[in-house]
Amino acid sequence: MKNFILCIWAFTLFMGCDDGGGTIPAGSEKGPCYSNGTCNPGLVCLSDLCVDMSVNNTNNTSNVNNTSNTGNTNNTSCGNDVAQDDEECDGTDLAEEDCTTLGYTSGALSCTSDCSFDISQCTTCGDNIIQGDEECDGTELGSASCISQGFHFGDLQCDAQCRFDLSGCGLCTEEPATILPIPLDIVVVMDRSGSMGGTLWSEMTSGLEEFFQMPGSEPISAALTFFPPVDESADSCVASSYYPYDVPFTSLDDATPLIQILDTVIPTGITPTYGALFGTLQGATARKDTFPDRTVILVLLTDGDPTDCDTNISSIASLAASAYNYNGVKTYTVALPGSSTSTLQQIAQAGGGTCTTVTSSGDTLTTALTDIARTNTGCSFLTPPEASGTLDTLNLSIEYGIGAVVDLPRRDSLNDCSTADGWYFDDPVTPGEILLCPSTCEEYRADPDAVFGMTTGCPSLTP
Repeated sequence: MKNFILCIWAFTLFMGCDDGGGTIPAGSEKGPCYSNGTCNPGLVCLSDLCVDMSVNNTNNTSNVNNTSNTGNTNNTSCGNDVAQDDEECDGTDLAEEDCTTLGYTSGALSCTSDCSFDISQCTTCGDNIIQGDEECDGTELGSASCISQGFHFGDLQCDAQCRFDLSGCGLCTEEPATILPIPLDIVVVMDRSGSMGGTLWSEMTSGLEEFFQMPGSEPISAALTFFPPVDESADSCVASSYYPYDVPFTSLDDATPLIQILDTVIPTGITPTYGALFGTLQGATARKDTFPDRTVILVLLTDGDPTDCDTNISSIASLAASAYNYNGVKTYTVALPGSSTSTLQQIAQAGGGTCTTVTSSGDTLTTALTDIARTNTGCSFLTPPEASGTLDTLNLSIEYGIGAVVDLPRRDSLNDCSTADGWYFDDPVTPGEILLCPSTCEEYRADPDAVFGMTTGCPSLTP
């Protein structure tokens, strides 16, 4: 009876009776402990019964290593990719939750190592706060701009998904295109009357020769005619006696023909100013008609008043005015020793030019001619065809010989230049030429290695 009662008690707790209904030996699994409180190897005594406490025993709800016991401090179920019990999530198992179900507008919900939600990548787009994987939010762009995104100009925006809107960003041309100043053609009309002989002739021809060989003169071409005509049989009052020119237009990068003729001409005769100006201006206006993209001017060098043909100064001045009004050919005069400055000023003013007085020194003539040339070249450029329709997005830069590059701001007009650098259009509505502000012009002329670059597509740089 005692054994039966023991078996019933053991069965109630651990199903302790063997399959055959016999008594389980002491010290064995599910059997009574030894009197000293021990059991066979691999077993422990628990409540006077021997039990197996190994990690493989999954039926023992008291096992400290039991992987299904959620109340056990050694629970290892977090990390098995199954959200259970009080876990918010587990690995990739987010318990059918995402950022939107948690109250956010977008983003990527994830799970931390302790099986709780990681909302660091969840965002609320539209609150002007950049968070999570947002590139931007409303008006908040961080430190981003069109330039930081690889463009040259424009306004960066943020779209409704908090991603960058690049539609307002743009690119300029990749590399500035080199542009050259408008070429200059000079018609030199030189008095060779008898009064020009002796020292004055040698000094003036020396000064003229030096001008023809001045450095940085590559964009200039010159033609040369003498009066009275070198052909002494020619009629000195007829236009055809002076055009074609004694030396046709020659680039000053090789002025040899212009210099050689100076050694062959001898001063003689009277001063047929009207005939000479009539013929040479016909040639100058024809040159401008043929090459409208070039600047054409005429320079009259003389030491005296007219003594042949029409000697009326108003008549002579009207020739200069007619050429200037026809296609913009300007007439300049150089008053050599012995001439009437007021007479030559009247002619020059009528022709849109100026009169310069020189001494008997050849250097003064070189300086006078150089100043006239610089006034008419180096600081004006044709508006490039590729800039058509993009005049508000045209930029100029100047690269000096030392390698420094300076971006030039666009000015409204010459009056807006003041003493500042920059450039402006000759006509802001229908521009034909790009003109440099005086201070920029002087800097450019001082550096024979300076070149201009042009880009289109970028809004013009303004002060």
